[in-house]
Amino acid sequence: RATLAWTDPPAEPMAAAALVNDLDLVVVRWAGPGGPGPAVRHGNHLLADAHCVDGDCNVPDALNPHEQVHFESPAAGVYVLYVSGRAVVYDADSDGAPDPQAYALAVSGSNITGLPDSECPPGCPLACSGRGACNPQPAVA
Repeated sequence: RATLAWTDPPAEPMAAAALVNDLDLVVVRWAGPGGPGPAVRHGNHLLADAHCVDGDCNVPDALNPHEQVHFESPAAGVYVLYVSGRAVVYDADSDGAPDPQAYALAVSGSNITGLPDSECPPGCPLACSGRGACNPQPAVA
């Protein structure tokens, strides 16, 4: 289980949407060479609410300031977590540029280990940051 949460700034009065800064959580299970395709889960994939598209809830959630991905019986392997700012627009200091959005990411389960700083995840489709993380989030469907 992976959970992303952030404190969203207040929306403008009469705004069409209450969420101001929209972050997205995506978890990808890399299946390895010759294995099945990767398992991709978007945050809140189990939540049946207005973020679902044509009954499919495994899509990015643009409504909530907290997202969770849950694998009921996860297969052993490498899981890569991506946090991206789909829309980070709040400008508290009025300098004309959006302010960084702080967030918390928690991962729970059994047999969880981190990667060494020098190791890029094997499923990383783009360049590695050198901190065991991919740059930037790839397009996933």
